[in-house]
Amino acid sequence: MAREAGVSIATVSKALNDSSTISEHTKERIRETAERLGYRPNARAQSFARQASGTVFFLADFYRNIAFENPHMFEIISGTAAYLEKKGYSLLFKPLSRQEAPKVIRDIIQERQADALILHAHILTAELAAILTRVDFPYLVIGKPNQRSSVCWMDVNHEQAGQIAANYLLDKGYRHMAFIMGREDDAIARSRLTGIRQAMDEEELAVEVVCGSSPCDLDDAALDELFRPDSLQRACLLEQDGETAGYGLLSLKYSHEAGGLELWVEELYVRPAFRGRGLGHEFFAWLRGLAAAEHIRRIRLETEPENERAAALYARMGFLPLGYCQMFREEAT
Repeated sequence: MAREAGVSIATVSKALNDSSTISEHTKERIRETAERLGYRPNARAQSFARQASGTVFFLADFYRNIAFENPHMFEIISGTAAYLEKKGYSLLFKPLSRQEAPKVIRDIIQERQADALILHAHILTAELAAILTRVDFPYLVIGKPNQRSSVCWMDVNHEQAGQIAANYLLDKGYRHMAFIMGREDDAIARSRLTGIRQAMDEEELAVEVVCGSSPCDLDDAALDELFRPDSLQRACLLEQDGETAGYGLLSLKYSHEAGGLELWVEELYVRPAFRGRGLGHEFFAWLRGLAAAEHIRRIRLETEPENERAAALYARMGFLPLGYCQMFREEAT
């Protein structure tokens, strides 16, 4: 090809590698000659000459359902691959768990299996962060790390993204919103929720939060229950012999822990003159019928520790202690 183009072999090599020492006119003439002769550079030979692999590893935990839980992951991969292709690099995927990542990545760096690494923050641990900051090897972490470290990372502003999403829905006229997220300790989801709440607070509105091990845990039935338009609060009057004997206050909500609707018995009061007549048993028998008819998964109540008589009654009816302490905090309105 050098003979055909009337230049030296070194000039051909430099031109095909876009060297700045070769004029654009000569580069174009050599590229035209290569195209006419059907010449294609040997990628392995080029890598050997440059002492580089020509590849970049994308390392992440590609677990089951990740396409549903983290769809923007593949937008990142697509954009990265397209950009690297323009620069003459190939992008290779390597699935890794958090546990195996430190050893595998140490081996990749020591053996020079790739020219650079792109890591998803999900697999970043303190041990891996220490390895990356000690070695002289190009890398980038996608996503803000959950722990403090000096690694190089980049991410979007999730809090602002939450504000934008909430304001978009508010502008469309929606006022009752729910935020469906994964675990409560998910830092990205928490940042988005902060932004959503800031937008909602400006309108003096609240957002309902539904947590779970994964957003994919919510099936169609659970979502149908979440978006039911029925009233969530109910009051019941207890009557006997034509007289008002007491009342019950109920609250209905979706519970991920229960796996569906949960009915709270917030208050049950029987007037002293009507106590001991079986009204409590009749009330809870009616509640069980209501739960069956409306597909309620759990009936929940609470009683004061010193009210042993009530606790014994509830136990006989099949209620079990939850085994954990409930706490609350009053918020100003």
